[in-house]
Amino acid sequence: MAGKNSVGLGVQAQPEPFVDADAVASFLSVERRQVLQMARRGSIPAHPLIGQGKGTRCMWRFRLSEVADAVSQTGESGFTSLATRSKKVEAVPGSKIGEKQ
Repeated sequence: MAGKNSVGLGVQAQPEPFVDADAVASFLSVERRQVLQMARRGSIPAHPLIGQGKGTRCMWRFRLSEVADAVSQTGESGFTSLATRSKKVEAVPGSKIGEKQ
C-alpha cells in the first residue's frame, strides 16, 4: 500500500466541534466577557447563532483551531487577560489623591 492515501478507505474525519465562550475563555486565559467582546468586534473568528424570538440575544460558538490561528497571526499581546491589563493607579510624587489643584 505504499503511496496510497487514506481517501476511499472508509475513514471519515470528524468535524471539529463548536465550543462556547467559556471554553474559549479558558483556552485563551481571559474572561468570558472579553471573549464575547472580541467576537463582536471581529477580533476572533466566531459563529453567531441567532435566537428564535423577538429580542433574543445572539449566542456565539467558536472553533478552537480558528481561534488559535487568529491568536498566532495577531500575536498574543492582543489577547492578554483583563487581570494583567488593569494597572494600579499610582499617585504622582508630591501630590495627594483627591486633592483639588
